[in-house]
Amino acid sequence: MPNSPLFFSVVIPLYNKEATVARAIKSVLNQTMQDFEIVVVNDGSTDKGPDIVSAIKDLRIRLIHQKNQGVSAARNKGIAEARGPWIAFLDADDWWEANFLETIKRLTNLSGDIVLCATAYQYYVEQNGNSHVAYPRFTNLPEGLWEGILEDYFAACINSDSPVWTSAVAAKRTTLKAVGGFEEGLQEGEDLLTWAKLACKGSVAYSTLKCANWYKDLSTKNYLLRKPDTNNIVGSKLRELRLQATLHMQKSLRKYEAAWHINLAIVLLQRFMYSNARNSALRAFYVHPYTAKKAIGVIMISLLPHNFIEIFFNARRKQNLKNK
Repeated sequence: MPNSPLFFSVVIPLYNKEATVARAIKSVLNQTMQDFEIVVVNDGSTDKGPDIVSAIKDLRIRLIHQKNQGVSAARNKGIAEARGPWIAFLDADDWWEANFLETIKRLTNLSGDIVLCATAYQYYVEQNGNSHVAYPRFTNLPEGLWEGILEDYFAACINSDSPVWTSAVAAKRTTLKAVGGFEEGLQEGEDLLTWAKLACKGSVAYSTLKCANWYKDLSTKNYLLRKPDTNNIVGSKLRELRLQATLHMQKSLRKYEAAWHINLAIVLLQRFMYSNARNSALRAFYVHPYTAKKAIGVIMISLLPHNFIEIFFNARRKQNLKNK
């Protein structure tokens, strides 16, 4: 074990990632600062991923096994087992640049009420044997290299890719436990909901340095595999947050909530769940009328013949692949 006191617990949920988990762990071991532990939670893997982790001989690595319960349950198990005051998350197919933890630790010192720290990130996109690096679109962050406190986390997320992403973030352990960790049973939005809860509890520190890599294998990704949140649990939880938030925060949180409903409506359209998509679009407009144009667009598309909608989204996906 290192002589320096433990500062970070790095939680890595693992489910059938034998091809990439060693890379993820190596990126942690290669950090410029070394006061961390690694908690790998094997969520019922059926491949050799757990054996690969066990073969990495480092006393800071703990491998915990549980039956398959989903990524949120795996992260929550990691939170429960964590010993460090700050918990960083890394999915088993992503990896960090060597300065990630150093940058996060620097951010934690900016203010006493910081509960969430994050850095910018980039996509490593692979498709049909070809790979390239792509970048998310951040529209509400300071330009150039910048580190500081986000004055309004929710405003920074609106009409933009999320500046906070799960493999590029660390949260204060006590606050993370206080908000209940990650909502279990969801396949989409569970991480965004957790960051929103934390943002309502304290300050969010951010660095525009790209310190994390999001691996996207578009050769095998099936856009229809993930079950959408038809009960809109995330939307309901965001509404609860908004009603409890300060008046200053409610304005941007209302827009953030409406943006969630619109994004969900588009996902539901892609799954050809037209009635659900219309309901979500109408709810977005009800929460905040700034979504009116997109809400009307979703409703109009949902009324078109099924074959036309399928052609529309196939073309949209091809365009997104070019952009990524």
